Amino acid sequence: MPVIGFIAESLIFLLVVAVSFLVLTLLASFLRFYFLAQRVKLADPSEQDPEERFRLQVVQSLGALHQKPAPFTLLLVSVRRLAEGTQGSEDDPDEGIPTAITDQLRTRLRDQDVVMTRSAAVIGVIGQFAGNGAARIVQRLLADPPTWPEGEGSSRTCVLQVGAAAFPEHADSAASLIAAADEALINAQSAKATPAWRFAASTLSPPPPAANANSPETPVPASPIVDPVTGALKAERLDAALRKMVAQQRRDGRPVSVVYCSINHYLHYQNHYPESVGLQVLKRVADVLGDETRESDIMARTGKADFVLILDCAPAAAVKVADRLHECIRQLPLVVEDQTVRLSVSAGVAGHPDHTGDAQQMKDFARTAMWTARARGTHGALLYNSAMVTHHTDDNEIKDTF
Repeated sequence: MPVIGFIAESLIFLLVVAVSFLVLTLLASFLRFYFLAQRVKLADPSEQDPEERFRLQVVQSLGALHQKPAPFTLLLVSVRRLAEGTQGSEDDPDEGIPTAITDQLRTRLRDQDVVMTRSAAVIGVIGQFAGNGAARIVQRLLADPPTWPEGEGSSRTCVLQVGAAAFPEHADSAASLIAAADEALINAQSAKATPAWRFAASTLSPPPPAANANSPETPVPASPIVDPVTGALKAERLDAALRKMVAQQRRDGRPVSVVYCSINHYLHYQNHYPESVGLQVLKRVADVLGDETRESDIMARTGKADFVLILDCAPAAAVKVADRLHECIRQLPLVVEDQTVRLSVSAGVAGHPDHTGDAQQMKDFARTAMWTARARGTHGALLYNSAMVTHHTDDNEIKDTF
């Protein structure tokens, strides 16, 4: 009995020590985070080193040990202005980046994204979007660069080079995340083409350069990951992305939905108009799908006129998103041979936890719901139910059923 009592007392002592250590660790982490946050809030930007201020902001985004930080992406944007009187050369801003440049970049991002000067020639962005959503954001920045104010109402176009690193994909500490973004920026600056951007390491690949805004039918250069016409994820990359997102959402106890969209009457555009019209239809629809969804959502092209969206919301909410997308697409002003053409899509929705937790089955259910919507002549979205008949039509065979 004395031996048992000794063992019990020892276990209790060890338990008390372990709990005390855990409490002290959490307290220390909380206090560290609190004082860092206070330094960020109370510091006078004019008196604080921009590099240090930016580092503190990244630390604050990572949170404390007692918090689970949301995924975010760090962008380092190198800003140079085109040298006066030249077509391609650039000069470095000796006087530093004007506040107007930072303000212009801020208007191209969301309110919750942090935009601040990091050095004389680099702006830091802490974007509240996951790494897989960074492609669309950076493309938008590169396609619509800020202008450098010259005084007396004149300005010069800026050239941007961007290095990106995502938490938690590339790093889980402020120092390593900034270092990864710095390395990516160096790689972007060494690229022959400008503007350019690179992701840290090579775990995530940047999209091809954006097509000329004045030539919507011009396909972008080939990429092993991104569809050259629409900028969406390629079909062969979809299944892996879907499995990963479904597994992550289920692990976190969160819903996830698949929206399967198909452009109605696409064969008509393809067969009765020049090829450029079909390409323009695809690109215009893809632009709406990308612009009207969040950066954390995933978009892929799975057939001639089929798209799949993976949304981190319940199926009922995804139906509302799909209906909104259909309405936006229906209002697209598309003029073909002096006639205004109205586009529409049929969409099906399925997801977890309502229908299934299996990624492939979720996509199949959403596709079945899409075909049901099309067969019924429904312009918009239908939520999957088990009474729907499965369609076995190949994704690449787009039927004009109405």
